[in-house]
Amino acid sequence: MSPWDRRTFLKTTAASGLVALPSAQALAAGEAPIDHGLLASSDRRRGTSDDPLGVRDQFPVADQLAYLNTASMGPVPLPVRKAMEEYSDERMMYRDPGSRRAALERARERFATLFGADTDEIALLFSTSDGENLVANAIDWRPGDNVVIDELHFTTAFVVFRELEKREGIELRIVPATDGTSR
Repeated sequence: MSPWDRRTFLKTTAASGLVALPSAQALAAGEAPIDHGLLASSDRRRGTSDDPLGVRDQFPVADQLAYLNTASMGPVPLPVRKAMEEYSDERMMYRDPGSRRAALERARERFATLFGADTDEIALLFSTSDGENLVANAIDWRPGDNVVIDELHFTTAFVVFRELEKREGIELRIVPATDGTSR
């Protein structure tokens, strides 16, 4: 993969966004979305208007609220809870610290398949903010480059881009919010 600069980043992210098109086309045609093999349950609902990917049942909190602020921490789906319990059990018994490596590699392989990437292009991070910080600091910024974010963006973005403003001379543009929405 070529070194990260803003042009490579934009091309790469635009291309990865196209992965969703076949699923979106299937939904628009009233068909079940394409299963990329990332959904855990074989008996999941599919193609409903409130659950187009058939994962709603894996998030018990979804019956109580719609949680949209996952930049830092989001609701834990049942398969993740199960994996966390298995990991905790292994740690409690002090099994081989590398024993989860195979599970991590399987996850990277599945995401690589989903995005049409090589496994060495897939990184598993703690949060969206982690990813945004890594990407923002990996871009070859030049004085005068500008970044546009909205006033409602998660707080950590302001920190990283304000630092880049000081260090690299980028221009940070913030779109103001009106009545809780950005325009």
